[in-house]
Amino acid sequence: MNRGALSMCDALLEACDLKRDTAHHFADVDLTEVVVRALKNGATTARAKEIEMHFENSLAGENLVMRMDEQKVGQIIDNLISNTIKYSHRGTDIHVRLKFNGEDFILDVCDHGVGIDPTEVDGLFRAFFQTSNEPTAGESSHGLGLYISRKMAQLHGGDLHYRPNTGNGSVFSLCLPFRLTVSN
Repeated sequence: MNRGALSMCDALLEACDLKRDTAHHFADVDLTEVVVRALKNGATTARAKEIEMHFENSLAGENLVMRMDEQKVGQIIDNLISNTIKYSHRGTDIHVRLKFNGEDFILDVCDHGVGIDPTEVDGLFRAFFQTSNEPTAGESSHGLGLYISRKMAQLHGGDLHYRPNTGNGSVFSLCLPFRLTVSN
């Protein structure tokens, strides 16, 4: 079985687990560490396309720990970064911004890639939906990543949103509610 087929099978199994609402492991986890790990996971692919990733953390220096399923939140962020790389042109920049608005943590993943046709926005978070845009280096896409990511965000009481980036490209925002424990 080729790599694309295995990826699709994994995504289908994850979607089934979400429908059954099983296998959630909540613990106190540092969200910043999850984001940094996801950036490292995408670094090799980004370098291959000469894409520079920037992380802006307005919570830098804070020692805040959030209650979450670390694997699932990591998977959401991995998917957002992977998609951003997949649809970005060679030599562009990606910005990942972590902030807190008083109620929610917001992680914005921004690119200056191909963008999304306004007529296709309503379908972005549906299972098996694929935009008319092609990945910029022939990468594969199965149309489940954003669907699964949104379901996982909702499992945490949050959500996943899209908006066009100023100029061109996309911004995907992961919002997770303020459910923190403060560690010293």
